[in-house]
Amino acid sequence: GVEGTGEVPIPSDGMFTDTNSADPMPDGLMRLRRVLYAYSLYDNEVGYCQGMNFIAAMFLTFLSEEESFWLLVAVMNGE
Repeated sequence: GVEGTGEVPIPSDGMFTDTNSADPMPDGLMRLRRVLYAYSLYDNEVGYCQGMNFIAAMFLTFLSEEESFWLLVAVMNGE
């Protein structure tokens, strides 16, 4: 995504791009957007940075939304 457009690049994993679904936004993508949005509210100084989506998507592949959020917080803070 480009700063100011609100667009976030989508990882190509099937969890985030279900082309067989009639739903315009697959569950994985909704989960990813919620984690990234929550982080942008949590750390409004950083907000969203390019590449955070790939990190959060990897976490969501293995963890719940809440666990992914807190792990993203830890990674972004260098913990």
